Amino acid sequence: MHLGVQSLVNVPSDATITANSLAPELRTVLAQQFTANGTGTTFVLSAPPISSNSVIVTANGVVQWDYSVSGSTIITNFTPTAGTLIRAAGMGNILTTGTITDDSVSTAKLQTSSVTTAKIAALSVTGDKLTANCVSGNNIVSGVALTGNVSVTGNVTVGSTIGVGNATPSTSGAGITFPATQSASSDANTLDDYEEGTWTPTTSTAGYTISTSSGVYTKIGRLVHCRFNVTFSAVPAANSSLALNNYPFTNSSVATPGSGRDNQSTGAIYVCHIDPSVTTGGLNSYSGVANGSARTFTTSENYIFSLTYQT
Repeated sequence: MHLGVQSLVNVPSDATITANSLAPELRTVLAQQFTANGTGTTFVLSAPPISSNSVIVTANGVVQWDYSVSGSTIITNFTPTAGTLIRAAGMGNILTTGTITDDSVSTAKLQTSSVTTAKIAALSVTGDKLTANCVSGNNIVSGVALTGNVSVTGNVTVGSTIGVGNATPSTSGAGITFPATQSASSDANTLDDYEEGTWTPTTSTAGYTISTSSGVYTKIGRLVHCRFNVTFSAVPAANSSLALNNYPFTNSSVATPGSGRDNQSTGAIYVCHIDPSVTTGGLNSYSGVANGSARTFTTSENYIFSLTYQT
């Protein structure tokens, strides 16, 4: 016999419901009080509520409706007078924090443009992380320093100067700036130095006095090309040869000759040289030139010489 349906209600015993028995969002109770200062309209809770509807706000015990909730902040749409007691009560979210495991954040989880250079460690991006043709000229900032070997295919255009060997690029013109002290390379196909400059020839031979002298040089790799001129204000009786000092770079282990002439109408030919492994050499008259007779150095002529040697 069926006499009807009886509703069965399971009523928990007193003091048997714990926090773990509640849903996570019901485990945190918000109950905070603030004292208005007469100017502020925002009041920050210790935790964000579940929603704006889960919070009851009162002002001196009177329930308020004219407010909004943004995160953990209650914003009243009116300015409570100084001393007003603002109370908030409701249910709050449980905030959990932890450490993100390795390889758990995917590309899709990153906001566009969220990763900036400030978040990339120095020297942390290696070549294997860059795809082919991913870096164009428009994406390279000025003043960037490249270390190690860089392989470039295709044409490269440089608008000003390039510094090699830690040399500071020149701010004038366009070209390649080498360090002030050569960083010599053992590779036969590597240009490791270029320099232009001036020098002043001198002599240590008794009886000769140089009144004016000047020289210029160009050094390309190991090769040094010198051009210089000298004028004497005094010469000795034996005036066919003298020492010449102060060449701009030390010679290799091989003595090297050069040639010169006076700049008068005779055009007599003379020779110069640099001795092995030093910056000194000499000047000599050249027998058999100039109308078939030997010429000597005089005080009435200016002598111009040219010499190319290796360091």
